[in-house]
Amino acid sequence: MKPSLYSPLAALLLVSILSCGQPDQPRNGQAGTADPPGTASQLIGHALKYDPNKSVNGGKPIQIEFWTQVDYEDIYQQLVQDYMALHPNVEITLSSLSWSDHRSRLAAALETGIGPDLFHMHNSMSSQLIAHLEPYPRTVFPLEILEQDFRQVRSHLLDGHLYFIDTGLMTGAMLYNIQHWKEAGLTDADIPKNWDQLYALAQKLTIQDDDGTVIRAGFNPNGMGYPLFAALNLQQGLPLFSYSNPRRPLIAFQESLRSLEYIRRFYTEPRVTDPYLPEAHESFGFGSSSIIYAWGWVLNWLNRNAPQIDFATFPLPSWTGEIPPAYDRNNGEVSMGVNRHAPLENQAVAFDLIAYYLASDAYLLTLSQQFGTYPSKISLDANDGIVDGQNLSAFQTILERTVWPGALPQTYEEHLVRYVLDPVLIDGADPVMALVTADRVITPIMRFESFLSREQRYVHAGEFKREYYAIPSGSE
Repeated sequence: MKPSLYSPLAALLLVSILSCGQPDQPRNGQAGTADPPGTASQLIGHALKYDPNKSVNGGKPIQIEFWTQVDYEDIYQQLVQDYMALHPNVEITLSSLSWSDHRSRLAAALETGIGPDLFHMHNSMSSQLIAHLEPYPRTVFPLEILEQDFRQVRSHLLDGHLYFIDTGLMTGAMLYNIQHWKEAGLTDADIPKNWDQLYALAQKLTIQDDDGTVIRAGFNPNGMGYPLFAALNLQQGLPLFSYSNPRRPLIAFQESLRSLEYIRRFYTEPRVTDPYLPEAHESFGFGSSSIIYAWGWVLNWLNRNAPQIDFATFPLPSWTGEIPPAYDRNNGEVSMGVNRHAPLENQAVAFDLIAYYLASDAYLLTLSQQFGTYPSKISLDANDGIVDGQNLSAFQTILERTVWPGALPQTYEEHLVRYVLDPVLIDGADPVMALVTADRVITPIMRFESFLSREQRYVHAGEFKREYYAIPSGSE
């Protein structure tokens, strides 16, 4: 079977983060060293505060239905139990299914005007479900208060409303095999600051047999070609989409050609990897790759599936070694959604539960520990349990310099891999023609997508280029 540098597993995990917690990780609302959720005698929270003494639904009995996917069941079960202990008049029924079943059941139920009052949400579901989501009321969630507690809140504004906010964030970092590193005589002083240094380092770590076959990749981007390609473009100041037309992808440009040619170096002479090696995270787990580019979900995958691998992380290099406009994209977990069709009193209780969830550090700490995300909640930056022992320091280092472009349509990434990365890196196609072809195919498709890039809301968006130079034969 012909290999592909598009990883369905990686794409699915980046969307749904289908990873369970490590067996030795705390899995309840009191996890880690965060403050406990509180009791009925004290306010909970930092900027956003929750008063557990305030009655809910006027103290009258009420039943709430809450749907989630099974991977979050432990966190939400503890949340529900703690909340009902504070408010005995509230009865919450928690129902969980697999990610795919949860998503399909939820969409079908909401589209018929029924469904749960409250549900687990992911930003990739927003375009499909937006007509059925009730906006977060500003009286409960003032925008300026949320911004004091959480990162990139405004990135999620849609027509002036919030329907969810980030609770945990992922981005890219470099993972390296500590044993390979030591065997090569490398130290912390050898951690690369720019991409040329990374390539030179990968050459030192690569092992080939007598026939020149790579048996250990110094650096292996298999399965992560598109995320790396996007990061390299962003670092050059090339956003993924045009400022003047946020549906217009920026593909056939000088910056993207430079990024593609850089990735191609790993597969050509002197090559440091092979497209027929397993995907990056699997190869790293087998010990057949020394360095990989990975997102947070890989940390938990390795802890579950390759606990024998001793690894550490370092931040992404940049083209010059200096701070770029953005190091990479980010994506992550978000807060729950509320059914627009639910009775008003049920909506009010659902939003009260969300306020309790967001005000309490403990549940969000558990979320980060279980799913390999860095907390969006700023108060958790000082929590030792987040970085120490979690290998998240490399993610923390660059997080403020990462951009959320919005929930990218899956077809966008799939087509870039199909028309650019696979032809060039596997089949040896001409990079210029591959980019031009992809531009001509993807641009018309994106005109009919509901997606609009949100890169303009990135705090450092002013550092992105406003003029882009097309490669020969490229289309504007």
